[in-house]
Amino acid sequence: MAVYETADGVRIASMNAGLFGRRFGGTIARVMGGSVDADPRAFVRAAMGP
Repeated sequence: MAVYETADGVRIASMNAGLFGRRFGGTIARVMGGSVDADPRAFVRAAMGP
């Protein structure tokens, strides 16, 4: 995840870890589709506010 500021405002960029992990399969897919994918989503929700 990346948070950066441009002349147009603050930007948040992220990778779809769940989708990326599926390319590897097995344990990697389970881990990247679980907590690795959930943590950035929670951060983005909190950063964007109500």
